[in-house]
Amino acid sequence: MCRPSRSRAASALTCWGVKQEDLQNVWYDLGMPSGFAYARSLRTVKTCVGSEWCRSDTQDSRQMGKDLERALWAMYSPHKVKLAVSGCPRNHAESGIKDVGVIGVDSGWEIYVGGNGGPKAEVAQFFVKVKTAEEVMECAGAFVQLYREEGWYLERNVRDIGRVGLDHVKRKVLEDAVGRKALWARLQFALDGEPDPWFESSRAAIDKRPFIPIVRFRPMRLRSRLRHPAHNPSERGVPAISEWKLICRVDDIPLLDARRVARPAGADVAVFRTSQDQVFALLDRCPHRAYPVVTPTRYR
Repeated sequence: MCRPSRSRAASALTCWGVKQEDLQNVWYDLGMPSGFAYARSLRTVKTCVGSEWCRSDTQDSRQMGKDLERALWAMYSPHKVKLAVSGCPRNHAESGIKDVGVIGVDSGWEIYVGGNGGPKAEVAQFFVKVKTAEEVMECAGAFVQLYREEGWYLERNVRDIGRVGLDHVKRKVLEDAVGRKALWARLQFALDGEPDPWFESSRAAIDKRPFIPIVRFRPMRLRSRLRHPAHNPSERGVPAISEWKLICRVDDIPLLDARRVARPAGADVAVFRTSQDQVFALLDRCPHRAYPVVTPTRYR
């Protein structure tokens, strides 16, 4: 149980029974990601109790919510994204005020987009009706990927739809079957390689992930995981500095420029040098379109 600190300037939480420095370990032991409470990414997938527990529900909303969250949990976007899945038209999960709302009906699922809660609620607009869970995943995923590719930074999805129009979104996602599959494929490719935190084997894969011996390795998605003691290089048998592979000299990277470092396995790494002569690195893959961050013209 947690409550905010009395000081507004302090971001720490006071927890009864759990110390703040142990929270990351608690999440890890539970087999769950710690979430992205303040990130511009997937926030939550809210569900009702579903057909397993409610006599009114026509679809298994809990399973659909799990599938959506496991498919999108590591996704970054122009602004926060919230989803909800209701098992029946009574809409107990408030799907009508989410960025993507899914409502179960007798013949399948209805998808609504462009909703928003907050001080000024925005009602989501009807997007499409589908029959199967696979179609829900594809349509919802393609819609989110379109927002990732075309949305303006810090612009909520409801504002993005208001700017480009819902008809434009429907043409890109619903009327173009090939384009929809391509959007869904690009989203899956962008999130590929993120181990599923709900399974023991995947957590083991995180522990065995190779350490990149560069000056500072700070990919955004892995930042919270690398803080975990199990992911600390000193506790994972990382080679000594004398055994590290020499990449290049710092002077080989011009100021405000970058170089790509190929790895035998996994995505390449982009190494940057700032105007203050600092060096940092991240995976050479855009989280939105899955394109390389360092273009060929910049590292010839």
